[in-house]
Amino acid sequence: MVPWREPGQVYSDIRRNYPERFSNAERLASQLNCTWNMPAPPTFLTFAEHQNARYRFNTQPSNINHSLPARINLCSFQVEAGSFACSEEHLTCPITLDIPTEGVFVKVSSQSDVCCLFDREAFLNLVRQELKHPLSRESICMGMIVRKSECFFNTERDKFTLIVSD
Repeated sequence: MVPWREPGQVYSDIRRNYPERFSNAERLASQLNCTWNMPAPPTFLTFAEHQNARYRFNTQPSNINHSLPARINLCSFQVEAGSFACSEEHLTCPITLDIPTEGVFVKVSSQSDVCCLFDREAFLNLVRQELKHPLSRESICMGMIVRKSECFFNTERDKFTLIVSD
């Protein structure tokens, strides 16, 4: 397999110097867009167009179950205990009862501003089995999955909390 991009190589070089690689990438992107019922643009999407397409894709009823694992994977991150301003007990996954190596923040309920760190694989298994949220017993929804950058450890409340933007 030939690497898509060499270190230090910019994407415009690939289009100019390796048209066969670029046409393969465009063909694959077009096939994926058709499969997902997304618009197949002749060029790459701008950020706003990409966000629009993602919104339309995520609100189609047939895609909701498939996009929840994608959202979990998008928001997951490597857990390094020393990078959090809290004790290790707050990093323990409520499912595995261990500190995850790859985690994801999930709100404790759909209306809550409190988050909990879950093991990514354990939480994906809940979603695949269509089980309820282990803490609130609510159905798991997209809005419960939170990016690491949207959550911080609130020392006053002794909990991970959503960052509130004014």
